[in-house]
Amino acid sequence: MAVHGGILTSSDPRQRKAFVTYGIIGVVLVLAQGYFLYQDNKHTDTRMGGLEYEVRQLKEQGQSLLNTVKLQATLDDIKGIEAAISDGFAHLEAVIKGKRVPPQQPKQQLPPPVVEHIRFVQRRTASTRDDAPYGIQVFIQADTTIQPVALKINCDQPILDGKFFIAGQAVYITAADGYSDDHKSYLFSFRNPPLTPESPLVVTLLSKEDIRVISIERIAPLY
Repeated sequence: MAVHGGILTSSDPRQRKAFVTYGIIGVVLVLAQGYFLYQDNKHTDTRMGGLEYEVRQLKEQGQSLLNTVKLQATLDDIKGIEAAISDGFAHLEAVIKGKRVPPQQPKQQLPPPVVEHIRFVQRRTASTRDDAPYGIQVFIQADTTIQPVALKINCDQPILDGKFFIAGQAVYITAADGYSDDHKSYLFSFRNPPLTPESPLVVTLLSKEDIRVISIERIAPLY
């Protein structure tokens, strides 16, 4: 401070100019430091916001799949009980009447539908809307990498709400979706991420009626 005071009170113009230059440089450095700290905090906030969005999306995916698993297990249990009761009554009636009960032949299961390198199956899922109590989830699996993804899902009842996601992916680039005029088809597309054999595509559809998927078509991207 003594040195600075001496320079400030000195009558030598060069020393005064040096002091003023030194002060200006100090102010510039302080302002630059504040600016970079602001930008760093802004970048950190943006990154944290993006991470929170991805975590929220992944949680919604997990909850959506969990609803399907719970509901499907319940329906399978009910169908199993109904089948067991029906078989039991049929067997009892045959025994009473003295008839020989023929052995039941297992029904041959058809493979899932195939549409240009993709297979799909549909399962009931719990609805999240009171005005659309019926929900189904369509699981779409590809045997090759598809990019961009653009599909049209045709149903037998009007669709009130539709959502899609690739399991484990929360961010989609150039994504778009929509409905046909009669709302019996749900259309969507996205450029990235690709649909691969390792990661299934899950589509959730909600309706006022007991809805079923009739077919799936490959279409041109909507963007």
